[in-house]
Amino acid sequence: MGLGIRAVVAALLIAVFYVLLAAVTWFGVVMVHDAVSDHAYSGSRRVFAACFGLLFVVPAVRVVVAAVRRRAPGYPGVEVTRDAQPELWGFIEALAAACRVPTPTRIVVTGQADAAAESSAALFGTVRRERTVYLGLPLLAVLDTAQAAAVVCHELGHHARGESRLSALTYRSGDALVATVVSGGMRGIDTITDALFRAFAGLYFSVTFALRRRQELAADALAARVAGTEATAAALEALPLIGVSHVVYIFGNESGPIDGGLDPAADLPRFRDFYRIALAEVTLADEEPRRRFDSHPPIAERVAAVRRTDNAPAVSIPSGPALDLVRTPETVAVAAAEALRSAR
Repeated sequence: MGLGIRAVVAALLIAVFYVLLAAVTWFGVVMVHDAVSDHAYSGSRRVFAACFGLLFVVPAVRVVVAAVRRRAPGYPGVEVTRDAQPELWGFIEALAAACRVPTPTRIVVTGQADAAAESSAALFGTVRRERTVYLGLPLLAVLDTAQAAAVVCHELGHHARGESRLSALTYRSGDALVATVVSGGMRGIDTITDALFRAFAGLYFSVTFALRRRQELAADALAARVAGTEATAAALEALPLIGVSHVVYIFGNESGPIDGGLDPAADLPRFRDFYRIALAEVTLADEEPRRRFDSHPPIAERVAAVRRTDNAPAVSIPSGPALDLVRTPETVAVAAAEALRSAR
């Protein structure tokens, strides 16, 4: 099943889900109405019938409210302006142009060993407002600019035509489904509506998580076309060890977590050295085989797919360490660490 077909199927499932919600709501409202207005109900029977109807109305209302109001969690960090970080902005704008996607409206630098792209949206994810790129300083500390370009292109790929508003709709509705069905929240719902919603959730996520895995591969392919095959494969291979190394560096440090005395201004070169030691001495275990509800394909599968291509960089990428793109990285690191502390 192709990416576009899966997106359409997912959208149809969303429509079915909201029809199901409407049916459950209608049944509950009818039950409450009859309990209140029908003279056949009296005393405890009336109270029982009204409460029974509410057990159907409440979860349906909660899922609609969650879908409309739920926001992506975001990544704590410091937003950098074009005036303060012209090299970083120019780097990302050039990559966005090469990827043929809209230029981000915000760039946020974080203290996490991760990168992401996010579109704030309304109306279930169909109306986009802001496009934000998040870049972790630990990534920039160990990657070169070509590898960082591959990471950025992958994230920008989630704003490309293959990730249309249908995709935003599936993500937003999936988040609402998780928030409402999985977390529950009212005693009694589990035994009445939970089995129905969970069965639908299984079907919905089996389709949408397969869609997300295809989207990840499509974003990798875009990164390989723009940043080049070798840089993209190298970045993908490095990411798992970077993530693990950063966790060990932060929480395995003698000073403890960041709140316990680590120095953000000095940690970037220290982490770079720590990662180089890990790169020479540590071999991560092979990933488990792909599972039904994995949102990403295994790294080995992604690297193999990228290496089947043979692309030179499609855009001029400056050479050197990626951290050179950030002016006064020590100052930015301190601000990012403070943002992370404030978010806890």
